[in-house]
Amino acid sequence: MTLVSTLARLRSSPVSLFSRAQLGPSFDHAVHGRALARVEPGVYADAVEWDPLPPWDRYLARVHAVAARRPQAVFALDSACALHGLPVLGHPRHVHILAEARGRARITGSVQAHFRTDDLVAVSAGEIRATSAESPAVSLGGAGPTCASPSAWNGSCATRASSR
Repeated sequence: MTLVSTLARLRSSPVSLFSRAQLGPSFDHAVHGRALARVEPGVYADAVEWDPLPPWDRYLARVHAVAARRPQAVFALDSACALHGLPVLGHPRHVHILAEARGRARITGSVQAHFRTDDLVAVSAGEIRATSAESPAVSLGGAGPTCASPSAWNGSCATRASSR
């Protein structure tokens, strides 16, 4: 797998994200007082901002939370779609990243790593990287709900099942 990186506009997190270290001694009080909502293990958001978010924005925040924990990750599939602003169908259970080697493709907690042998174009915006919106790693792969493929740009939505 070869990744060619270009600059792109990727969506930012819809909420501010914090780690335990950033919150310091007030962390325990904030968590127990329900002032913080856990977005991903070790990453939190202000509950007042988090609670009213629609599911697609919560998923985007989860992608950014994983990016904070795994700065070298390249996001794919539903996660790349969310970053590109494409509609995500259903409620994805996992944040999808590309695995660096065949033996690294696995599910760990809420993160699913996928191994691909084809060349992909990765785009980056600041510290976050994702497969390009035109990449097969965005609109194809695995089973279940996914994001709309680039065909969504002309008003039609496609799922993995209908794009095969």
